[in-house]
Amino acid sequence: MGNQGDEWLPVPLSKGADSSAAVTSRAKADRQPLWETLKDLAAKHRRFAGADWALPAEYVTKIEELAGRLAPQSFELSHLRLFTERDWDLYEDDNDFKAQGEKLEGKRQEAVARS
Repeated sequence: MGNQGDEWLPVPLSKGADSSAAVTSRAKADRQPLWETLKDLAAKHRRFAGADWALPAEYVTKIEELAGRLAPQSFELSHLRLFTERDWDLYEDDNDFKAQGEKLEGKRQEAVARS
């Protein structure tokens, strides 16, 4: 998948950041789940960047940029995904699970300290 054309991508990603208005203009209630989905998608493709099916880095960057425009304004909502039971999905690589768990715990503690 990584070397295929971008015809399957949503219009905002295949046409560039200027066409993302259709996505970023959604109602706030629609934005949160879309933001979470985009964050998860980008994280998955960053984590498995070496896999044949992974998106090219430039597409992942576009997804991350779009997700950034959809990010919740609320501090609590923007950090909610850190406190789910899906630790595995939040790891950035598969090299050292203990280190990844500690890194995630650090992000959680930082979020709690800032709230």
